[in-house]
Amino acid sequence: DVEEADVGQVRLLVSGVDVDVRVQYHFGSELGWIGGVVVGRYRRGCVIYEPDELAQDSTSTAMAWLVEWDDGDTECVDLCLERQSRDARAGNWHLEADPDGSASASGN
Repeated sequence: DVEEADVGQVRLLVSGVDVDVRVQYHFGSELGWIGGVVVGRYRRGCVIYEPDELAQDSTSTAMAWLVEWDDGDTECVDLCLERQSRDARAGNWHLEADPDGSASASGN
């Protein structure tokens, strides 16, 4: 459906998420925030990580991305607009920013 595709594209643009962009994701009270670089979109068959403190089945493939985390792990996470926040709660995420306030891409 063309209208659904358009809504998806708008969500991507608004979120600011794209390949090579750095994000911070809150993995829950035990791990807290971990940064990483977005390496690609969700691919069918990938498991989307859900922190234990997040309601079960509350993730979606619509805004799921594969991220290579600074600790060396690679996980698919749901970077939905509804949880784009700097509040330290499981499942929340935000873009990392350069000192000038713009979203940072890896290698910059």
